[in-house]
Amino acid sequence: MNTHKKPTLFGMGLVLALSGATSLHAQTDTNLSLGAGADGSSKQSGSSYGNVTDGNTASYWAPDSATGRISVKWSEATSIARAVIVEASGHEGNIASWQLVNHQNGDVLAQGSGAGSINFAPVSLTKINFEILSSSGAPAVAEFETYANGAEEDTASVNLAASVNGDDVTLNWDVSNINIASQSVYRDTDSNPQGRTRIAAGVSGSRYTDYDLNDGTYYYWIKINSSDGNIYNSNGDDAEIATTSTALIVQEDNGFCSVEGSIDSNHSGFGGSGFANSDNKSGAGITYSINADYAHNALLDIRYAATSNRPADIEVNGTVVGTAYLPATGAWDSWNSESLTVPLEAGENRVRLIAQTANGLPNIDSMTAVGDNLSAGSCGAVVVMDCNDVTDQPVITVAQDGSAQYSSVQAAVNSVSRSNSQPTQIRIKPGTYYEKLLIDRPNLSLCGEAGKTESTVLTYDDTADTSDGNGGTLGTSGSTSISITADDVSVENLTMENSHGAGIQAVAVRIAADRVQFRNTRFLGNQDTLYVHSGSQYFKNCYVEGTVDYIFGGATAVFDHCQIHSVGGGTAITAPSTDADRPYGIVFLGGEVTAASSVSADSVALGRNWRPYGASTYLNVALGAHILPQGWRAMGSNNLTTARFAEYQNTGAGADTSQRVSESRQLSYAEAENYTVDNMFESWVPSFSGHVASAPVLSQQGNPVHERFNRYLSEWSLSSNQANIILSHQYDNGGWPKNQEYDSNGNGGNGSATIDNGATTLEMSYMAEMYKRTGNTAYRDSARAAMDFLLQMQYPSGGWPQLYPLRGGYSDHVTFNDDAMTRVLTVLYHAEKGAAPFDSDIFNSGDRAQFKTALDKGVEYILNAQWEQNGVLTVWCAQHGATDYQPKAARAYELKSLSGSESVEIIAFLMTQPQTPQIKSAIDAALAWYRSPNTIHQDYQYDKSSEEKIIYSPGDRMWYRFYNLYDNQGFFSDRDGGTYYDIMDISEERREGYSWGGSYGEKIISYAESVGY
Repeated sequence: MNTHKKPTLFGMGLVLALSGATSLHAQTDTNLSLGAGADGSSKQSGSSYGNVTDGNTASYWAPDSATGRISVKWSEATSIARAVIVEASGHEGNIASWQLVNHQNGDVLAQGSGAGSINFAPVSLTKINFEILSSSGAPAVAEFETYANGAEEDTASVNLAASVNGDDVTLNWDVSNINIASQSVYRDTDSNPQGRTRIAAGVSGSRYTDYDLNDGTYYYWIKINSSDGNIYNSNGDDAEIATTSTALIVQEDNGFCSVEGSIDSNHSGFGGSGFANSDNKSGAGITYSINADYAHNALLDIRYAATSNRPADIEVNGTVVGTAYLPATGAWDSWNSESLTVPLEAGENRVRLIAQTANGLPNIDSMTAVGDNLSAGSCGAVVVMDCNDVTDQPVITVAQDGSAQYSSVQAAVNSVSRSNSQPTQIRIKPGTYYEKLLIDRPNLSLCGEAGKTESTVLTYDDTADTSDGNGGTLGTSGSTSISITADDVSVENLTMENSHGAGIQAVAVRIAADRVQFRNTRFLGNQDTLYVHSGSQYFKNCYVEGTVDYIFGGATAVFDHCQIHSVGGGTAITAPSTDADRPYGIVFLGGEVTAASSVSADSVALGRNWRPYGASTYLNVALGAHILPQGWRAMGSNNLTTARFAEYQNTGAGADTSQRVSESRQLSYAEAENYTVDNMFESWVPSFSGHVASAPVLSQQGNPVHERFNRYLSEWSLSSNQANIILSHQYDNGGWPKNQEYDSNGNGGNGSATIDNGATTLEMSYMAEMYKRTGNTAYRDSARAAMDFLLQMQYPSGGWPQLYPLRGGYSDHVTFNDDAMTRVLTVLYHAEKGAAPFDSDIFNSGDRAQFKTALDKGVEYILNAQWEQNGVLTVWCAQHGATDYQPKAARAYELKSLSGSESVEIIAFLMTQPQTPQIKSAIDAALAWYRSPNTIHQDYQYDKSSEEKIIYSPGDRMWYRFYNLYDNQGFFSDRDGGTYYDIMDISEERREGYSWGGSYGEKIISYAESVGY
């Protein structure tokens, strides 16, 4: 790892500004400002010019913006050689750059930054101006003292040195002749202290480490408040972080997992032994595997060639995180590169390029991943995407023309042992194979040539009425063209058919086996085309056609992005016979349900239950207009009360659920999350599967929900002494009380801990950080106990109360007030991802699975609690019922209402989650509410320091804290529980002691616009 650091002193203005601030003594001569006059620029309401000359540091003057002027004046010329600027309590360190000016002639007497004592050449004047040029916070001057004599030279000093270790900067400083009351650390990305940021307060000792920095140059200062009220600033020092990133070139022999296509070498200019050439179809993919030591963003650089624009989704670990546009390069031997940043998790990451158009992907030569400590992954369970590319299995060939080992498929199958344990390929050349097939040998792969699915046909034409030769008929099962009874069979690039025609049961394929998978396979027939009799089957990018009950049976059969096509009129698509104890039956994930033009609209049911507990589910499927509005039918003597028919977020003309039979269900978000390939098949992961198509994830840069979360780095000193004090206040149940100063040891013990005002979540994050810094397992165990507490207090419905154990009253309600629940969810979000400060061994994968479950339940609660107003979703209340999700009142002046404040972080948290259709709908509705002129108080701002609070301010926007649930009218309340529409009608105590409005919506609207909402 390369690092570079050069010590430097910078900012001559800073040296001048702090010549007094670093050499302060108690004043021994007369303060000439006492009794003098004062004036200045515009001031904030409640402050006064005269407050700077009254000798009282409790009163102050504050400008009405980040800049301003305050002046001291005398009736006759007065000799001055020194000024002392004392900032008001709570505003220390906010004044950045300033200048001291002789009002009479405009001469600048001194300039610099930071309040304190200022020496200059003696001058006789009648008025002196202190002009604030910039501020890092709201500036306020308590006293503007003036003296005839300059301060004596002092030996007090603060000398800072910065050093670099990897991506951390360690600061060491020496302090001489200062009685330290408090110390703060400041950082900036340029050498000008104006606008510098305080990154730590209450620092003890003389050492501080700034961890996990991105590459760049950083500038640091130490600021000390002495016990006698003086301020000392150190010299500035800089440090350059330049970590060496790993440039991992991922090609066909290094981190490359698979291509849905082939590796070719027929165009020049590629590296390695070839390039990945995907199939020419939408959804075709190339998969890579990358290991990362910890969660961080990496830069992907894709080298490609194409004669047309071929954009691709970029999927990381099952989630689409961005788009690579991949415009045409002009020729197949002309190679260009495109780069984008993606998030990697700790451990192995599965990265996929997925074609967005029917042209497929460009030819991909390589993908270079640039990040920290990256290495090629092992590809997990992923295998080569096309059966023809397999090289480590025995291959048996079939061709009708006699050019292969066998001329019939059945002969090739029969050549394999019935107890076969070796995965074996049977590769079938194009042709029509008229055979009644029995696939009864395990571990076989029936493989057609890529792109030749329609011309490689396995077919037969028996029906249920075909004679069995013994005086009877074959029946439904006996009519089967291709019967699969062996486990672990794969089929790819083939057409399987019953060619008899319509009017009678005639099965194309019957499967009574486990772990049977199909990809790019066509199933052709009419009634009873595909009989998923029993076991477990997976269908990827397949086509199934028929008329009546053409997908039926008792297996767990998952159709992933398949086309299901009705070629003629029929009662239903599916006829499941699922056993009652089997949780999943026939399931469709994505894809489309279509029909021939001859099929009438509103005529075909999604399913009818062949057996009482039959289960069929359609998730995110495009349903055609031929679908019956009621959705489902009963079969024969069965009724729908026991059937398990469900849908989730389907689209298209047939997706309207308003007339669906009452016995069917629309899945909740949490329920739909269970319909993943891994979950439905338990221990089996079909090699043909990727993850179920996931919703996109938004960039988190600028998301306001993370602002409060990051307070764990600055709220308290990052020292063991401070951590031990905080630890001593932790209750036995793992939580903390609220509003603790943590300036002395606590007693722990029992109590109702809380998540109000950031309690527990902030302490837990702090403890995780301290464990990472020190390795002290007591801090690790503290954070783990706190997480256990948070998980334990979650209601089954997904919400969190304010206190736990419950104590009755309004605190038992699910609490969004003061962002309590969203702070918990944000902590869980970071912990589940293994992001800082949880990027250590503090939690394991089992823990993170629990966090994911808690997050999903929390999301489900939020979606259920969103208030619907006249049929339109809006926002949320500060409190909701734990089980009925309804708005609830809290204190007398906290009535049932829509919250203009707390709803911001609820939206922001939802924007951390994969943007499923349901989540997106909730966000869209809530943002529309914030953007509505019915909720915005245009050209006004809320000014808590003013008497009237709501003041006219052209161009500004204000939102009320509380809105009426039914008409969005903003209101106020008081301890009498009344509703008021003029803030001046409530008591002064409530008017001054509570926040009734603010620019709440600005942050979320700004962030939303930055990510496309």
